[in-house]
Order: sequence, then C-alpha cells, then structure tokens
Amino acid sequence: MELSSKIMKALLLWISFFQVLFIVSTVSGERSDTRLLLTRNAVSRGRHSEEYCAMYDICGAREDGKVLNCPFGSPSVKPDDLLSQKIQSLCPTITGNVCCSEAQFDTLRSQVQQAIPFLVGCPACLRNFLNLFCELTCSPHQSTFINVTTTAKVKGNLTVSGIDFYASDAFGEGLYESCKDVKFGTMNTRALNFIGAGAQNFTEWYAFIGRRAPA
Repeated sequence: MELSSKIMKALLLWISFFQVLFIVSTVSGERSDTRLLLTRNAVSRGRHSEEYCAMYDICGAREDGKVLNCPFGSPSVKPDDLLSQKIQSLCPTITGNVCCSEAQFDTLRSQVQQAIPFLVGCPACLRNFLNLFCELTCSPHQSTFINVTTTAKVKGNLTVSGIDFYASDAFGEGLYESCKDVKFGTMNTRALNFIGAGAQNFTEWYAFIGRRAPA
C-alpha cells in the first residue's frame, strides 16, 4: 500500500495543473478520429482555430517544482527535425506543426514514464493513454479543445494555473474500455487502482486526471 500511495501522489503532481470541465460532445458533425481528443471547443474564450495553440512553452514552476505552461495563444510552431523526430517517437499522431516547445515535450516524456509500467501489458491501452497527453501537450490544434481558464504570476511571469479541456464520449469511453481490465504486474490488481483511483467509468477517470494537487 505504501508503494501505491507514493505512485498515486506522483501522478497527481504530474497532472496537477489540469482543472477539468469534462464536456461530452453530442454533435456528430463535430466528431473526429476516436484516437484523438475530439470535440471542438464550444466556448468563445480567446482564439480557437486549427493550427493555433492555447498555451506554449514553460514560464515558471510551482513551489514543488512542477512546471507551468505559458498562457500564450499563438500559431502552432514548426519544430526542427530533431524535435520532430523526438515527438514522433512518443506521439506518432502528432505531425507537422506543434504546440509544444522542446522543454514541454521533454517534461511530457519524463512524466509519462511514471505511468508506462502500469499499462505496458496492454499496447492498445498504453497507446490511447499516451495519445491523450500527447494531444493535450503538443497538438497543433490545441486551441480547439483547450481553454485556459485561470492564470497566475510566478516570479513575474504569467503562467497557466487552470484549464478546461474538451473530449468526446467516444474518446473517453474508448480510452477507459481499453484500460479498465489491465492488470499491474504480479500484484494482479487493476492498473486503474493506481493511475485512476479505481475509476469505474471514463468520467470518474477524467475527474481523477483533472484533480488539482496541493502545491
């Protein structure tokens, strides 16, 4: 139990800057590939369009060292060849321009390593899980499914302190269904007990992902 509590604490810190308003898309015309975050943002707050970012780069860190993104709504950026290859190695669905700097991607890669041991037994689950965070972090269409809702000054820099992200029921259910029965190694217990607080459906899992951890 001590091991699981430490791992859950680490994962909570990892996703601490997400403040989620989970919205289900019911408009079939707005659906896209269920591998991705799917729904266009229905809220007119800031600029929301293809090839546009809701946030870009790292502008600070919390007291616990967890990095905070910059609330810069800006066009997506063409990565250099090396960064493009690095992104493709973890996030094959992300091509062309991106909404993550090299520092953001390196942070993403180091942090998802914490979850991989729990999900590696099911390639489909692991891929879907990685797709979620790849899209949130680097998608060139990030502004179509993310709203920056709150910002905070950290050492004089404006940082993201809360976001809403929007996903469809199809994506949420697909991710949960692919992972719900995955077992963690020799402990023979559900991986979601560790990385989802024992979620019994996708809304419970997303609520866990969106929980704000204390600094």
